[in-house]
Amino acid sequence: GPAFVVGDSIAKGSVDALRAALGTDTAVDAAVGRQFAAGVPVVLGWTADHPGPVVVVLGANGTVQARDVQAMIDAAGHRRLVLVGVSVPRRWKNGNNAVLRAAAQDHGPDVVFLDWAAIVAAHPGALGADRVHPTPAGRDLLGSAIAGALGR
Repeated sequence: GPAFVVGDSIAKGSVDALRAALGTDTAVDAAVGRQFAAGVPVVLGWTADHPGPVVVVLGANGTVQARDVQAMIDAAGHRRLVLVGVSVPRRWKNGNNAVLRAAAQDHGPDVVFLDWAAIVAAHPGALGADRVHPTPAGRDLLGSAIAGALGR
């Protein structure tokens, strides 16, 4: 089925690129400033009626707790789940990426960590002047990387 992307302003600004990379039927629910934990009920609401994979673009706005990542994994059920890491000039960047990476490693092949910080580091110009939000080229890069993580 179509993919579902839950996210914050990074996903909100990347809707067109995400749909171009993942398919025009991709559902995106993104809100400026959304915290990771706030995405869990959004995913639960979507997965009740849809079989497709879930992509989480959250964690740029604050600390991600392991219990919230587990709740997200539970909400996704047995669907493919892509946890997109963060690349922000904030104190929680490395910790959030470590929590997301560990969750993916602990939950086998259906849960994938996408190392957005490594992708950004390898592609100068992927982020705008705020070093948080992707440029047009960065949005395309994000969409392509997520498509790859989903095997599309």
